[in-house]
Amino acid sequence: LDAFSDGRLRARVPNLVLNSANQVLTQNLVFVPSGIVTGTVSDSSGVLYPGATLTLQMTEGARYAFYARAGGDSKFYFGGIPVGNYTITAAKETRTGLALQIVNLSIRK
Repeated sequence: LDAFSDGRLRARVPNLVLNSANQVLTQNLVFVPSGIVTGTVSDSSGVLYPGATLTLQMTEGARYAFYARAGGDSKFYFGGIPVGNYTITAAKETRTGLALQIVNLSIRK
């Protein structure tokens, strides 16, 4: 059983089984805390990367992935992200190839 709010998974109860027709199952759900991840995509020399593609990948549990694109000012925003550990990856095609950076994040309440 999955519960969504604003298009984001907020609660999950696995392994629920209905065995017969007209069976009724009552289950309480508790929404998990969520947070926001924001930032600016740049390289170590400060060059900005507007339009970069970002992936926020959960590193534990269900390993959900969230996607965003940096704006014209190279800023990005992920909202409604469940609390947990993540890896964020930014990529943008450039004249020298693929620019890529990985950062481990830990989101807390």
